[in-house]
Amino acid sequence: PTQVLLDRGEWILRSTSTTLAVESGPGPRSLELAPPAPNPSRGPTTFEFSLPRAGVARLEILDLAGRRVARLHDGPLSAGLQRFTWDGRASSGAPARAGIYWVSLAQDGARRSRRLAVMR
Repeated sequence: PTQVLLDRGEWILRSTSTTLAVESGPGPRSLELAPPAPNPSRGPTTFEFSLPRAGVARLEILDLAGRRVARLHDGPLSAGLQRFTWDGRASSGAPARAGIYWVSLAQDGARRSRRLAVMR
């Protein structure tokens, strides 16, 4: 060969940024609860979930015996992605003890739960 052309159009070596418009499709078909983050937790914990339709939803933290430790939400929400943060405190305002808890999400008779470890 007498010549080698490498990246003639600068497709590989050029840095570009492109923004595409993304059309939102239909929302989730069922109630979805993502794993808590972070888990285990030493402070605030974020919970993300998706609702298939607008309506009343309840998000709670329960101990292993099923007793409510904290209620993060109980009321109407729109369909789609939701995000709530728990500060690690019980309903009384005191910090929740270290241990294993359940995060419970309920809407229209459907329920999802995830395990959460709290460390102090």
